Amino acid sequence: MMRNAHEGWGLANDGKNLIFSDGGPSIYYADPGTFEIRKSVRIRTNLSAEISGLNELEFVDGKLFGNIFLTREIVRIDPATGCIDGLADLSVLWQAMTPEERAEIDMPETVLNGIAFDSNTKLFYLTGKLWRTIFSGRFS
Repeated sequence: MMRNAHEGWGLANDGKNLIFSDGGPSIYYADPGTFEIRKSVRIRTNLSAEISGLNELEFVDGKLFGNIFLTREIVRIDPATGCIDGLADLSVLWQAMTPEERAEIDMPETVLNGIAFDSNTKLFYLTGKLWRTIFSGRFS
């Protein structure tokens, strides 16, 4: 069995590959049995700017969703090209919490950091580090 030399920041699968991030500007496709890297793809905007800090991944309907570490943003990525084709600023979730909830966890590292998708309801479930609240919704 091969060892992975990369840090583990986010992990998803497309049914054939493990897709993971390591905090750098790329996503990696790995064999799920051996963890051998099959390919890597640079994450970028339509302006060719590279994006780092991709964390907490979810593969949904051919797209890769992930939050950008130390932000309250989620990006939608075409995993074949690495192009970000959607961005959601979810600061509104932070504001939806009570002042008491925010006061308990108001530190820089209490950012958005949890994404799950329910294929039956088509809902995303979102939370953050140390958040006691889980939000649900859809991306369009």
